[in-house]
Amino acid sequence: MSEDFLHYIWKFQLFTKVKFQIGHHKNLSIIHQGVHNHNAGPDFLNAKIQLDSIVWNGAVEIHIRSSDWYKHNHQTDEKYNNVVLHVVWEHDQDVILNDKSILPTLEIKQLIVSNALENYNQLMTNLTPIACQNFIANVNPITVFSAKERAVIKRLEQKALLLEHRLSELQNDWEQLTFERIAYCFGLKINAQNFESLAQQTSIKILQKHKDSLVQIEAILFGQAGLLTPKIPNHNYYNFLQREYSFLQAKYGLKSSLKNHDWNMLRLRPASFPSLRIALLASLWHQKDGLFSILIQENNLKKLEKIFETKASEYWDNHFIFAKETTQLKTKKIGNTLFNLIIINAVIPLLYLYGIKKDSQNHKNVCLDLLEQIKPEDNKITRMWTEIGIENKSAFDSQALIELYNTSCITKSCLSCNIGSSILQKV
Repeated sequence: MSEDFLHYIWKFQLFTKVKFQIGHHKNLSIIHQGVHNHNAGPDFLNAKIQLDSIVWNGAVEIHIRSSDWYKHNHQTDEKYNNVVLHVVWEHDQDVILNDKSILPTLEIKQLIVSNALENYNQLMTNLTPIACQNFIANVNPITVFSAKERAVIKRLEQKALLLEHRLSELQNDWEQLTFERIAYCFGLKINAQNFESLAQQTSIKILQKHKDSLVQIEAILFGQAGLLTPKIPNHNYYNFLQREYSFLQAKYGLKSSLKNHDWNMLRLRPASFPSLRIALLASLWHQKDGLFSILIQENNLKKLEKIFETKASEYWDNHFIFAKETTQLKTKKIGNTLFNLIIINAVIPLLYLYGIKKDSQNHKNVCLDLLEQIKPEDNKITRMWTEIGIENKSAFDSQALIELYNTSCITKSCLSCNIGSSILQKV
């Protein structure tokens, strides 16, 4: 038994509707259960109850045992002076108030609707990763969609909050933030932090000064990444980049903590090698100066695809790393997988934050629309959901299912999930 469950039972009044009698045979009527308080103080505020013929307005406090009142030292806390009803699973001790009266106490152990308690116990004791899997087939699809929508919005708000903190550090430089967030996506998981460090240590304003010269943008990014050491004899392109970076480094006082050995290539496909990804990043900023200003005007995935249509410079047609040619000649572009990753983890969170800052519901809605246009992610978490019959048809679904699993299923927070709540209320 947990207090959270008792809070839930009280909030939705999931107990038998009988005429309650409490201390000294007083008749209790619940007129209003109050408003759930998630801050310090009693659990429910502004409740209204009737004891015999007297109506009381005040707070309701909930505990497993009535003796917990003393364990939690409520008797010395003035915030609990207006408690008019103590709701407990087990009444094991009277609570004496400052005026020597006994706090009215309702024991609900025998009153909870049996199905609610049985379903709760099954959810809490289920050892499968998704505790509700045996119930979910009978849950209304509208409830499932509501849970998904709530999870997606929560996920977007959390991502926006992280970006907002960085935006404040950047003194509201949206273009720099865009550069950093998109660069992070270029690194996938294994090199994401290095790409983010590369972007954070490279001012977008310097890149903008050289927007007309792809090779100079390449020189800056490869140099800042620490990938222009050591020297490679008889390698014109590489040596030219070295000379350019050396000049630009001195001109702008460029500094970076990244070294050649910081970059990981183990178990990466050649198309994901950091050297090639940096070449693509350089090409993107060479072609699309002021990218954030462009992104906030778009609301269609096809138009965004056009924006991110870029290819690495000709050198990379037969290279994945410096000084090692490949036999197959092929133009290197931003592929569909990387594009979707950028939209989901960079563009959409940026647009959502912009919607928050500008109080623009339209920009927030665009984010949800874009997620519905993108193919779903396929991973261990999403497959667990599809195996129990939950649809995963778009990135809206996959982002929702990931969020639900991470925030509700892992922690068994079924009471705060629309799906779990629906199961408990089927009484």
